[in-house]
Amino acid sequence: MFFIGIITDKNSENNIKNIMKDKLKENEIIFLNNENLGNFRNVKFDSIVVNENIDDGYVLDKILKKSKYILWNSDIHCKSDKIQSICSNVITYGYNSKATVTISSATEENYMIFIQENIYGNNKLADMQEIKFEKNKKNINAYDGMIITIIDLIYGIKDNM
Repeated sequence: MFFIGIITDKNSENNIKNIMKDKLKENEIIFLNNENLGNFRNVKFDSIVVNENIDDGYVLDKILKKSKYILWNSDIHCKSDKIQSICSNVITYGYNSKATVTISSATEENYMIFIQENIYGNNKLADMQEIKFEKNKKNINAYDGMIITIIDLIYGIKDNM
């Protein structure tokens, strides 16, 4: 069994839960925040998503060091002293043009999520590509769409919608 830790706000938590409920078991995703982060400092996450600024850099570094995949929102100014020296697969996402995953276009109906670099998942390689993510049907923001898309690619999850 693997655990995916997602550090995010309550709104994104609800959006991601709603989309991922048919894709992963409920206990495989653990949502973290500034208040409960310290409780998980000794948990080994397969993937950790940093989608929100964290006050305790020391605890964050402990969690990151043990994670196989780190999904990092490149648009936030969260600090980690160890991010450069961690031997994990770091996947950045956001509107930053140098991010591994970004948005190439957006309409009222969908986002085109652009995978700018190959992503190496569990025994799988996701090549550079554009992936359509419907936002109206899911009522979701671009960051949550990128998180869900990256998790789908890493774990080879087929879209069940």
